[in-house]
Amino acid sequence: VLARVDRVLSQTSQAQSPLVAEIGAALAAARADLDRRVSTVLAWDPDDAEAVAGRLTRGLTETVATALLLEQGFDDPRKALVALRYARRHLVGDGGWEDHIASVAARELLAYEPIDDSLAVKAAA
Repeated sequence: VLARVDRVLSQTSQAQSPLVAEIGAALAAARADLDRRVSTVLAWDPDDAEAVAGRLTRGLTETVATALLLEQGFDDPRKALVALRYARRHLVGDGGWEDHIASVAARELLAYEPIDDSLAVKAAA
């Protein structure tokens, strides 16, 4: 699973999209945090490790989901916006993000209308 995340991360450096760059940065930070947390948990007593297993599993799930969404968004601005919304909500830890994506491109997203790069960048701003 983590090898798949790493492959997606390696592809982000080749992408020209600012959306992909932002998602890639959030994904890289989540991947590094996951490595740190797993290394720490492995050194713990099993009972203590079990106590944080749920949070660790959630972190793994959110990291992998972001990678899979990003992988789909490399060549599709619509899918990149979906991946960006997910990354902002689940990987960016401040919890205070403003969802301009929904206010700028909701109709296009919901109606599956065309979304070009310029609309995607405007919505992501």
